[in-house]
Amino acid sequence: MSIESEVVGRLLGLNQKVARLETLETATGLHHTLVAQVSPTVDTIIVRVRLMPGTGRTYRIASWSLGSDAAGSITIDVWKDTHANYPPTNADSITNGHEMALVASNHGEDTDLSDWTTVAVNHGDWLFFYVDAVATLTTISIALELV
Repeated sequence: MSIESEVVGRLLGLNQKVARLETLETATGLHHTLVAQVSPTVDTIIVRVRLMPGTGRTYRIASWSLGSDAAGSITIDVWKDTHANYPPTNADSITNGHEMALVASNHGEDTDLSDWTTVAVNHGDWLFFYVDAVATLTTISIALELV
């Protein structure tokens, strides 16, 4: 699997590659973790990631983890859409009101995403990570486990 990524900052015009894919082979198969790191001090940050798994391969988002440089609060929505419908918008949110979040903490995770609308990620899908709100954080790392 390969990924394309960039950060788009409305105020500062950020445009840099910030995502990497880590793969771990376990008894249950390959587990891929998509890790993106952003500085959410910019108003309206979107991390755009396009997943390029093998043709016909569908992945499932099994969990998410957030880590930050200090205790703080952040809410991050995940928007997903196909390449043909690019770009995803808020209407394409897959979190069903259960966004990734930290509340007065420097780390958090969710391993049960049954409350999300969908967790399937197909060849060529775009994922946007949209910062809805942030307080006191300067760096956040986002990790998705893809199985």
